[in-house]
Amino acid sequence: MMDYAAAKETVCNVIPGGDEIDARDVIQYLLMRGKLRTKDLAEAMSTEARNEFRLIKAEAEHQESGETKEVVADDGVGMEPPAMNKSRSLEPANDSCSASQSDIIPLPVSSQLPQHQPQQQPQEQQPQNRYRHVALLFHYDGASYSGFAQNLPPSSSTSTSANTTSASATNDNSIERSLFAALTKSCLISSRKEANYSRAGRTDRGVSAWGQVVALNLRSAVPLGALLPGDGGEQYGREVTEADLPGGDDVPLDCWAPVRMKKKKNNKSKRGKEKSDPQSVINNNDDTSQPKPLLKRRQITELSYTRILNNILPPTIRILGWCPVTPSFSARFSCSDRTYRYHFIRRNLNLSAMDEALQKMVGRHDFRNLCKMNVEQVCNFERVIKSAKIVVATDAKRGSIDDAVSANGDDGNHQYHYHDTCHFEIIGQAFLWHQIRCIVSVLFMVGKGLESPDIVDHLLDVETNPGKPSYPMADELPLVLHRCSYGGTDGGDRVPFRRSVRDLWRVACDLEKRWEEMTLAAARLRDGLDSLLIEATVTRGDLETYVREVLEERRKKSRRTSHGNLLLTDRRDESTAGARATSSVISWGDALREIDSRLGVRPTPEGQKEPLHIPLLQRSRGTTYEEKVASLNAASKDDSEETKKRRRERYEENIVRKRKTTEEDQAFYDHMLSQGGR
Repeated sequence: MMDYAAAKETVCNVIPGGDEIDARDVIQYLLMRGKLRTKDLAEAMSTEARNEFRLIKAEAEHQESGETKEVVADDGVGMEPPAMNKSRSLEPANDSCSASQSDIIPLPVSSQLPQHQPQQQPQEQQPQNRYRHVALLFHYDGASYSGFAQNLPPSSSTSTSANTTSASATNDNSIERSLFAALTKSCLISSRKEANYSRAGRTDRGVSAWGQVVALNLRSAVPLGALLPGDGGEQYGREVTEADLPGGDDVPLDCWAPVRMKKKKNNKSKRGKEKSDPQSVINNNDDTSQPKPLLKRRQITELSYTRILNNILPPTIRILGWCPVTPSFSARFSCSDRTYRYHFIRRNLNLSAMDEALQKMVGRHDFRNLCKMNVEQVCNFERVIKSAKIVVATDAKRGSIDDAVSANGDDGNHQYHYHDTCHFEIIGQAFLWHQIRCIVSVLFMVGKGLESPDIVDHLLDVETNPGKPSYPMADELPLVLHRCSYGGTDGGDRVPFRRSVRDLWRVACDLEKRWEEMTLAAARLRDGLDSLLIEATVTRGDLETYVREVLEERRKKSRRTSHGNLLLTDRRDESTAGARATSSVISWGDALREIDSRLGVRPTPEGQKEPLHIPLLQRSRGTTYEEKVASLNAASKDDSEETKKRRRERYEENIVRKRKTTEEDQAFYDHMLSQGGR
């Protein structure tokens, strides 16, 4: 004779579909029908039998309340349960198919039967994550990225624009995308939308940064609900606020923190053991109907945001430090000034003339002719440049910026400084789109003698020259966002970033590795240049032919435009020219020196062909700001109606609706400049 356990095992493990049916219901159904033999279990698995005992079960559940519940059969058809019939009880009924006593499965008493739906005990509430506003300082090499900003889909767009945006987002290779991928993977943020994110600067494709700053809400190691230790006889005091959180990952916080329990496979937790220790765990649960997590005395150190993110980010992006900041802090609007550096090779540039032109830009000016105007985002093109200078690394201390000297003029010894590295350093509170690259492009024209330093005065005079002349921007790769400063009114730093020795050591090792690879590559190229100077030879006749061809090309260009910077005659010493045979052979180094003395040129990255230069004031002008604004509402053959509508919407949203008075702007910036670290 089968017992209850054997019948249950048969139902759940042997009969197909048994796992879908409660074993107790099946056995009760068999007892009611009088079919208690083992072979009758298979019959009980049929669809008709399952529907029938489900009706019986529904009747039993609603017998006392008198409610009627619709029961869905296996075929999906709703069935209304009939009225309760006392004959359909759990006692065996008289049936022609009744089994003999030897085949009956004994039904255990009700206390031994397993409960169909055991009463679920209220689970303890898990502690919730706390998020704090943090500023991150990091650097990146922008040579391999499409820019800093990520391509995000607009809030509302048509299907065509949405498809275009999704395609661009798929091909997005921005620094922000890599940053948020690391933040999401490390579970430091829940989503970008809820992160209260801001950035200090938006660099273009290929532009690098050594002091970029972003601010956002990051998960803290201290959960919500943590309590500070109590004073006197109190065991615990007030709740931990954001001001109480550790300011670094090396300063622990003594608090009573909720215990985050891990469930075991048998649904038993370690909470029972912790509750048994009254010295270390407090059951912070006054109302058993609303369970709360347990509290445990702990020394909590903040998460090492620098180490966590650097373990995930690519080697070209490295976090340097972090600092807790006030909730109203903005990495963009709270920044007091930004420092840009643009690196270049000295060659034959007139640094004195370039410095004179650069100093004309210091102060408050309208830079609409030295930027790319985006009338949909900006209506005020006045910016303040606090300081600007040209820094030259000397031969004795090449690459050591600490020992660099300011270039106040040329010493006339060009041959010894042709390959010196220099950089512009420009400091201002804010900059326009492509402003630095446009400024550098004009300075290079001045340094090459194509323009005079007075060209800056003409470009800054927007009343006389409201339209920007057409000229190319400088290359983006040498540009670096060197520093974002958050200085206070007292001269101190409002955002003191925390940096650890271990993290900086790793960053320094990565930079040393990359510097060594690139320096060795530059040394190989320099060795090639030196070998040409010594080992390569040319004939003097070939040299004379090259000089005549260059002079002839210059004369042709002079007929079309003014070329005051180029020599139109040979500066050769005629007294010694006749003594040199055209068939004689000279080294490439001697040939370069003679070309430089006669034509005033040396090999440059631009190549052999000298581009035709048209003075900036004689070039075609771009549309003015007023014309650009008027074109937003005018019909255009180049733009579709949908494109014009989007441009008008962006202009109204960013300019018209957000336009404020001068007093309101000043009050806003005064408030933002007062925000900083905790």
